[in-house]
Amino acid sequence: MKEFLITRRINKPMWGPITAIATAAAAAVAIISLLAILRDSRERTRPLVTADLERAPLSRDQRHLDLVLRNSGATAARDLRVAFDPTPIIIPRDERRPQVATVLEKRFTGTLRILPPGRPIRSAYYIGEQNPNKPSDVRNSEPLPDTFTVIASYKDYRGRPYSDTFELSVDDYLHETEVTGKSVPANPQKDLVHAAENIVRQLNRH
Repeated sequence: MKEFLITRRINKPMWGPITAIATAAAAAVAIISLLAILRDSRERTRPLVTADLERAPLSRDQRHLDLVLRNSGATAARDLRVAFDPTPIIIPRDERRPQVATVLEKRFTGTLRILPPGRPIRSAYYIGEQNPNKPSDVRNSEPLPDTFTVIASYKDYRGRPYSDTFELSVDDYLHETEVTGKSVPANPQKDLVHAAENIVRQLNRH
């Protein structure tokens, strides 16, 4: 009986530290889980500005590409600044006279206060023309590089900063292939333009 009491007295104090360690471990797991939930919520509700090249929607010429910045996130992007690499984006000492290139450069000078979700910023970038130095080749009529990088820096509604970088190349879009078929038009936007023109011609006949 004495041996049992001695053993019990020796083992009983050990449960205190073990319980404290288990409680601390459970609290740490709970904190980590909470932080993960907060990070996930932040990613779900953050603005997300993307940059891409897209075919001009109202142009018949498939060699006409627009630079499109779009907020694909769930909330507005604030204090948006856009930088290009190379800088300046207009190629210096080029024989081509900048027209839309100048508009592009001015448009992204300074800060855009707010870009709502889903709203695009579209600017003409590539207007294909026959290369006078190589008639079998096509080049941009504007003195802009075929390969360039867009850096978009902005904040969310709480002032948290974000920065995303996009490396773009004109060749990736000009040389892409399209699947055609009776139910899948090669260029739906182009077909819509043609359909609208046909309607106008029909109306003018009456």
